[in-house]
Amino acid sequence: MTISLELSPQTQKRLEALASQNGQPLEAYVSALIENTVTPIDTLLEPFWEGFAESGMSEEELTNLMDEELKAVRASRRAKRLR
Repeated sequence: MTISLELSPQTQKRLEALASQNGQPLEAYVSALIENTVTPIDTLLEPFWEGFAESGMSEEELTNLMDEELKAVRASRRAKRLR
């Protein structure tokens, strides 16, 4: 399905920047945003929970892993802003 949207120039520039940061063409990035918005969260997370169940990892181990990854992502973003 093809649709047309009227966006402000600021919104268009922001979407273009986000698409570029994610290495995607603008159309693919916006399409993914819309798909993820209308897809129930349980459906999006199903593969994650299946992988978690198969891993044998405890909830505490998962929490620790996620905390460490979040710290790494935040540190990476801070480093990019300082460049």
